[in-house]
This record gives sequence, C-alpha cells and structure tokens, in this order.
Amino acid sequence: KFDFCRMTINELTCMMEKVIKEDKRNPLGYKPFVLIGHTKDLVDFETVVSFLSYLKQKHIKISTFEEAYEKCISVDG
Repeated sequence: KFDFCRMTINELTCMMEKVIKEDKRNPLGYKPFVLIGHTKDLVDFETVVSFLSYLKQKHIKISTFEEAYEKCISVDG
C-alpha cells in the first residue's frame, strides 16, 4: 500500500524500488500500483512532489484510475 499521506519519501521510494526490481524479473504484462491518501491526512506536500519527481526520473507513467481501468479491460478483453 502506497499511502502518500502517511509515508516518508524514503519509505515510498524504497517500496517503489522493490516494485521496479520485481518488474525487471517479470516484465510482461501491465502492473498498475495505486497511491492512496486521505485528504485530511495530506499535510506534507513536499513528499508528494518529491515522489512524483522520482517517478518521472524513473520513467514511470502516472495515470488516473480511469486510465488504468481502461488499459486493464482492453488488455483482458
């Protein structure tokens, strides 16, 4: 679970490195992951900005839930 409101940038990037490593071992298929956070918990905007920059640096596409859903149903259907 990637909770951008409760995790530090180090926790987020460490978890993401594990996801990247696993994807390199098994690169086939679409593997979306979800970042969650409750608006009442969102106080550290710097962590969010830093994590988005990290994802951009790693060339990891950011999409909405709707975009991910559409991709999933087009892959399966």
